[in-house]
Amino acid sequence: LTITTGLYAVALFPNQDAAMAYPELASRILPPFVYGIFLVGLFSTIMSTIDSNGLISAITFGRDILLRIQQKEEQGNETEYIRKGLVVMAIIAVFLAISIPSIVRLWYVIGSIIVPGILLPFLMTFTETRLNAGKIIPTMILPVITAISWFMYGHLTGHYPGAIEPFYPGIIISAVLIGIWKK
Repeated sequence: LTITTGLYAVALFPNQDAAMAYPELASRILPPFVYGIFLVGLFSTIMSTIDSNGLISAITFGRDILLRIQQKEEQGNETEYIRKGLVVMAIIAVFLAISIPSIVRLWYVIGSIIVPGILLPFLMTFTETRLNAGKIIPTMILPVITAISWFMYGHLTGHYPGAIEPFYPGIIISAVLIGIWKK
């Protein structure tokens, strides 16, 4: 249904911006009251996604990262950390939305930067290969830092060194560290 509606929108309005295909089609076909309900449905989907992702990000960052970094003896009030996590994640989300306005490009960049740090450590859980407890954090962080550095260099100069995407140097660093530090 979604693809069919999108194809109708492109066929009826060939010069229309792709991001506005559904609202434009709805505004021209639906009566005003039904169009209003349609827009409320669109906005509710967006708001629901923002709420759930914001909450998950806030809990992950606040409770799982901030709380553990600060290592307080009294960890009874997790709500304070979750609130801090919500503020931090909201700032990061706004920064990313402004700096990378295309959602497809945003997912691509985030995947290229984050995946090298988690892919091989995750796959290691299915094997007998283990790392010392002190080595797993650098094995996850250094590939991400490498990928971020590679991305920033490419962003500033207009091209990546050797036309190699940031994912590959990150995954190579991850593989090298695992190869060096495995038990």
